[in-house]
Amino acid sequence: VKLRTPLLRRISTSRAEKVLAMEPWELRLLSVATDPKVEELRFVKVNGHKVLLFRYGGSDYYTAIVLDLPGCVSQGASLEEAEESIREAIECYETGEEG
Repeated sequence: VKLRTPLLRRISTSRAEKVLAMEPWELRLLSVATDPKVEELRFVKVNGHKVLLFRYGGSDYYTAIVLDLPGCVSQGASLEEAEESIREAIECYETGEEG
């Protein structure tokens, strides 16, 4: 593996290969979990899907990302509101409706 980015040059080849082989949902999780601006982070199950709920420092809103449904994202002013909002988004995603 030819490592061209500065980040990948700083880690071993075997680790770089693991990063490059990650699934899209793993990359989304990694990017949120390692973001220093994220102040709060939780996992919940909604309609059988793993959902990542997080809030950036200084923000009044929570973001919800369904890890195994690309593009299925929502938000809410509270954890409960974000969870209800992502539940509706999952239903729309699975039925093909636009929300």
